[in-house]
Amino acid sequence: MALLVVSVVAVGVGAFGPIYLHSTDQAILDSALAGAAPGNAGLTLQPAGSTGSLSRIQKAARRVLESGGRHRWFATPISTEEVGVGTVAAGQGYASGLVARSGVCGQLDMVAGSCTATTGTVVMSDRSARALDLGVGQQVRLTAGRSPTTAPLVLVVSGLYAPNASDPYWWGINYFGFGRGSLSTPELDDMFTPFSTLRPLASSSPVSSMVQVPLAAGSLTVGTVAAFQSALAASTRTALDHYGVQITSQVSALLSAAAGNERTSTSVILVVDLELFLLGVFVVYFVASRTATERAPDVRLALLRGFRPRSTVSVALAEPLAVVVAAVPVALAATWLATWASAGALFGTGVGASLTLLSVGAAVAGGVVGMAAASLGSRQMISTSDVDVAGSSSARARTTRLVAESAVLAVALAAFVELALAGVQGSSAATRTDPLSALAPGLLALALGIVGARLLPWVLRATYGMTTRSASVVWTLATRRVARRNEFAAQVVLVAMATGLAVFALAGWSINTRNRTDLGAFAVGASRVLTVSVRPGVNFLPAVRAADGGGRSAMAVVVENASDGTTLAVDASRMGSVMSWPPGLGGGGSRAVAGRLVPSGLAPAVEVSGSAVRLDVTTVVDAQPPAQLTVDLFDNDYMVPEQVQLGSLTAGASVYEGSLLGLCPGGCRLVDLALSWYPPAGVPEQSEPVRLEVASMAEQSAAGWVPVAAGLGRSRRWTISAGEGQLHSSDGALAGDLTVDASGAPVEVAPRDVPSELPAVVTPTVATLDSQGYGQPLAIAGLDTGTVSARQVGEVPALPRVGSAADMVDLQTAEDFLSGPFVDATTEVWLSAQAPSDIVVELQRRGVTVTGVDSVTGRLRASAHGGVELAYGLFLVAAVAAGAMAVGATGFAVAVGARRRRAELAAMRAMGIPVTTLRRSLEAEQVLCAGTALVLGVAAGSLSAVVALKTVPEAVPAGPGPPLELGLPVALLVALVAVLVAGLWLTVWVGSRLVMVGASVDKLGGSGT
Repeated sequence: MALLVVSVVAVGVGAFGPIYLHSTDQAILDSALAGAAPGNAGLTLQPAGSTGSLSRIQKAARRVLESGGRHRWFATPISTEEVGVGTVAAGQGYASGLVARSGVCGQLDMVAGSCTATTGTVVMSDRSARALDLGVGQQVRLTAGRSPTTAPLVLVVSGLYAPNASDPYWWGINYFGFGRGSLSTPELDDMFTPFSTLRPLASSSPVSSMVQVPLAAGSLTVGTVAAFQSALAASTRTALDHYGVQITSQVSALLSAAAGNERTSTSVILVVDLELFLLGVFVVYFVASRTATERAPDVRLALLRGFRPRSTVSVALAEPLAVVVAAVPVALAATWLATWASAGALFGTGVGASLTLLSVGAAVAGGVVGMAAASLGSRQMISTSDVDVAGSSSARARTTRLVAESAVLAVALAAFVELALAGVQGSSAATRTDPLSALAPGLLALALGIVGARLLPWVLRATYGMTTRSASVVWTLATRRVARRNEFAAQVVLVAMATGLAVFALAGWSINTRNRTDLGAFAVGASRVLTVSVRPGVNFLPAVRAADGGGRSAMAVVVENASDGTTLAVDASRMGSVMSWPPGLGGGGSRAVAGRLVPSGLAPAVEVSGSAVRLDVTTVVDAQPPAQLTVDLFDNDYMVPEQVQLGSLTAGASVYEGSLLGLCPGGCRLVDLALSWYPPAGVPEQSEPVRLEVASMAEQSAAGWVPVAAGLGRSRRWTISAGEGQLHSSDGALAGDLTVDASGAPVEVAPRDVPSELPAVVTPTVATLDSQGYGQPLAIAGLDTGTVSARQVGEVPALPRVGSAADMVDLQTAEDFLSGPFVDATTEVWLSAQAPSDIVVELQRRGVTVTGVDSVTGRLRASAHGGVELAYGLFLVAAVAAGAMAVGATGFAVAVGARRRRAELAAMRAMGIPVTTLRRSLEAEQVLCAGTALVLGVAAGSLSAVVALKTVPEAVPAGPGPPLELGLPVALLVALVAVLVAGLWLTVWVGSRLVMVGASVDKLGGSGT
């Protein structure tokens, strides 16, 4: 029965790998498609040229639907027509889109009225209706194409909806752009109308048409991917050639990414499955050999009674071989049923377990290998009996065993060298796992177990002198028995293998779990990241700080996506407490990096607000015509530059005033005071000196003129940012000896509140663009897509969330370099785990609306059924299984030898040796074997983990990131060893007592009659 059980386990492990791998591949495919951005897991059909009718696109879409034949790969297509429109309300112009989209009425969250299919009706968002002062039943006049010369389109508002851009129905397209646009023409949310309303506009307005074909959920399987890709390629050609329709899709890229993930998971699964299979085969050998040892007396008796040796051996081998053969179908069925029953929990909804040809072949191959192991175990033990069963001498049997063990050691050494040099994927990392390298951890444990099993008797014989005259009968008996009996060698090898695999597998699982969490946090950037839209007129950075209530758990972030790289602008004051910065990333940690991003020694910014600005200026000037004095400002709320003309300079002391009405409703930052000179045409180029003394600056508020804190009495707070001249202080005033020239180029006197170079932490990709070396200026993308001169203050392999082709700057400092609003930028709020629960509400109150959420917990939850995660989950299963095998093998060894030992122990009891002494000698035998095996197994598993795990694929992010943390989980491994020791000791303790119960003196002499 024991041989049948272990044979089922060994063969089942062989079959389980392909079954598990096939289900994992399907889970990877499903996860790649389900986790894709809306619209990526589908096809978009549009005219190949500038125009094209919706009917032709729909015909092409029908051909796509038919391309699958019996496979229903696609769901119901979504047709869309759209035209840009404009409208006017209360003298204010607005822009929007008029959209007809199939099925839209079933997707809109109506808050008033209804969505109808009646021609001439329209539904708009409730906030757009409020901006236009419209309600249900009223008319809206729209100019199609946003041209004032086009005849207006008058539509009746049939209903109002609440925007919900997150629904997958919208395919990631933002039809709800309320608040965007410009100050002169803000945008409204798109308005929705039936197709019949838009159809008459097609001849006179640029109506864009498209059809989106989503993939049907769960329609693609691992076995149909190739057919799908072939059909998709054919459909793409047909649509273009016959209908003039272009098909764009990210499905092929998703399938390629899934295939790469499948290769990665295959490498991981094969590593642990091969190790388990190797262990299972040796368990079969161990059970067969121990069983044969107990049957050796029966075989010798049969020979003494005249049975032929060959027939005796055949009969002895027939039983274990028959057991292994019978185990194959049982193992295959049991493995499939177990995997099928747990498929939902393991792989997620919709993924089952399939008996593939590979799994059947693996089961048959496992049976063949199991038969060989059972034959070897049985024959070896029979051939070592006192009677020559197989016609070979004991010397020849020892020679054969020595050759076999030498071969195992050689193969183990070769596998380990291959592993150390080439990794688990050998020289074909892109396609398959190297079996020899993958088996190296198990082979190493096997080799060390063999060495330990052969050295242990030598070591114990060396102790004979110490124990011969010792009063300790326990160790005298234990050392001699272990040294003289061959069956203990197989036990040492098996427990060493099981312990080694348990250590290796648990280390792999723990390291992957740790790295997956760290890399997930690095990929997100923080514990949680909110993608937000900022209402025009809201200063993003102060709004986020205010929403945080004075804490440091929310960080304003702007990601500028330029063509030549990405600029990550962060609120450096919050970076240390919010941003994910793994220790291996470098830079001294996030707080140290944040300190380097903020320049020091700068003057405070000069803020100007109110309705007017006034300067008291004394001038000495001879230039004719007079030079012009202007004040350049930047509105941080609306991110636009403003200029205030103060007029012509006149000699002597004068007061210059300029209006700020409509320019800076929330205040502006003073950029500079500028002097420009424009002499009449024909005047030769010349320059003129101008002496300028600015005594004071004030702004007009409701309370009158209020001084502006500009630090005019401290010339070091000011600089000449353009032109020629020198600055100094004069009786509390800012004095400048400037030179204006006939080119008209201004001389600019600016506060020293902006560094000449923007401090930046860069990645190697960006650093290579700096040909002048570390610390020298380099050009990076500003937040308005302009080029900014930057100074490298650090280098890291990658930056959180944005990857390797990026640089990081302080947001507040970067805003000082703005010449206009953000362009191609994404505004985000990064949150720490301690962020207040009402942060979203507080952001909304301040004009910052959340449009998307990304979090570490969400990513980990979404990837729970990912390929690498499923593969490393098998590592944990292997660790538990290997530990159970180590304990079970020890229990089996104690139990199977009980019959022979009882008579021996009973005789010793009759000679007066105490029961306690005999029981302890049994325990000491197992301590010697199991203790040696544990030490060897822990050494083999730890060494294998150090060498192998760095080449076993981990949860690597999409691009370069922080280095993987591959340090052994010492505390967890100590706990594993403690559990193994406890389990082994409990098994030995119980087994020794059961053996002694049956070893009573009255058993001597056989049973009475």
